Amino acid sequence: MTNVISFGDMISELDQMINHLTSQINVEFIIKETTISETKREELFKNVIDAVNTLRKINITFKDILLSPIDIDGYERDIKAKIEKMTNQLQTKASKDELSVRDADDFRKYYYHLLSFEKIIRLSGIDTQQVLDESQEKMIAKVDNLNKEITSSISNAVAVSAALMKIKFYAKNLSMFEKHINEEIDSALKRYKLSQGAAGITRLSMELEKTDIGARLISEHSNLSGEDWRKRREKMQKQDDLEYVLQKLAGDNLDKNVLRSRYKTYREKYDELLSTF
Repeated sequence: MTNVISFGDMISELDQMINHLTSQINVEFIIKETTISETKREELFKNVIDAVNTLRKINITFKDILLSPIDIDGYERDIKAKIEKMTNQLQTKASKDELSVRDADDFRKYYYHLLSFEKIIRLSGIDTQQVLDESQEKMIAKVDNLNKEITSSISNAVAVSAALMKIKFYAKNLSMFEKHINEEIDSALKRYKLSQGAAGITRLSMELEKTDIGARLISEHSNLSGEDWRKRREKMQKQDDLEYVLQKLAGDNLDKNVLRSRYKTYREKYDELLSTF
């Protein structure tokens, strides 16, 4: 005997399906998982738009059965409201004169969520791509302004160092623009080297090595990393230079004459032992 689903059971199952689909739309767009993972962001937005499309089909297919039509327009308005809030938050961060670490974290969060939304969902009346482009332009403008500071104070290693570290902060914290910003740093360093020469690079490196982000600049950019290796070679070459070592020593109870004498005795004995082999 064939089981026949009663009309009441069918309506009940349909209601359950509608409730489930509605729950997939009425979600927070920014959560820990979506902040960390691009896959999770795209999965969330795909579930949202799939649920909207399925509800739209249910509206058409069961229009004579539903007690009232599903408010698809209302769901789309809610989605747009969430996205508009996110775009406003992104634009606020992008419009700041300078970004803190927290600002940069927020910028990345809003930017990447909007980027995933733009990839998955298309809704009339909302242009997330334009917002993304404008935000990028504002961030690149910050780098351009810092580049102008470098040009205007090209002979001042302290000022150039400060500007470069600010630019590197953006490269480090805004991964979506990292490649472009690092290229800008390389270009600025080339201009600086042409203007100030090797001596200028040395002065600049001495300023940069005082901070962690400056040290990162030295290690990651060839115009500076070459200087870093040169300084290391100089130190290696001087490690057997007694007078150089004594100059670097400091302390209240330090008799350099005694140290000099003992080193001389050690060196003579060392050379004597080597000569026997």
